[in-house]
Amino acid sequence: MRIAAQGHRLVYEPAARASEDSPETIEDEFRRRVRIGLGNFQTFFRYPEFLVRTSLTRSFTYLSHKVLRWFGPHLLLVATMLFTWLSV
Repeated sequence: MRIAAQGHRLVYEPAARASEDSPETIEDEFRRRVRIGLGNFQTFFRYPEFLVRTSLTRSFTYLSHKVLRWFGPHLLLVATMLFTWLSV
């Protein structure tokens, strides 16, 4: 995303390969998911240019596929509290 925010083009490479080791225990998997989640939140606040300095398509994709997924539970909680408050 930093490359795209700098104005460079991203190209799909179908022959690219990546590998990742599977965690041994469920605790390791939980720690991995927490680490990834915290990194995602940090990315959103440290790099606001991902929403502004990239193309409209890339900004929309980042917002809809990443940001809303991270903040969705928080937004649902706020909406539930507001609905409860308004219906009283």
